[in-house]
Amino acid sequence: MVTAYRRHQARCKYANKKKYPEPRKHKDCTCPVHMDGFVTTPFGEKIVMRGSLETRNWGHGQILSLSMLIGTLATVRACCTLEAVHW
Repeated sequence: MVTAYRRHQARCKYANKKKYPEPRKHKDCTCPVHMDGFVTTPFGEKIVMRGSLETRNWGHGQILSLSMLIGTLATVRACCTLEAVHW
């Protein structure tokens, strides 16, 4: 499962962890959008997906994270199909 979240910068009001203990819940600022998570292959291997989506637009970040996830799943499926044919 891959999750998009905002990585709050020091000047953001949500960067105060005492006032806002769960900063990943807050999405109504202009901090950069990042993603974090992993995809499990049929062989049990985990592919880690983590990093900046290089955008500050929440909707665009959601689209980017989903397109990366779909691309990774398609690559995993193609590799599994090739291995099955190879055997």
